[in-house]
Amino acid sequence: MTSKILLPQNTMKSFILTSSTSNIELDNWKINSQQLNIKNIHFSIQQICLHGRKQKRF
Repeated sequence: MTSKILLPQNTMKSFILTSSTSNIELDNWKINSQQLNIKNIHFSIQQICLHGRKQKRF
């Protein structure tokens, strides 16, 4: 899974959150406008991994 954020001046920043080929799996991730050096708009984006309460048992 790749998340893309369109920044001012039509630039785009990509973040790979899950990749089986690169062995990447980020359960929890977040970023905000300050980390991207965007000064006129304030926002944050967060991904959290949800887990079910009951697990199947085999």
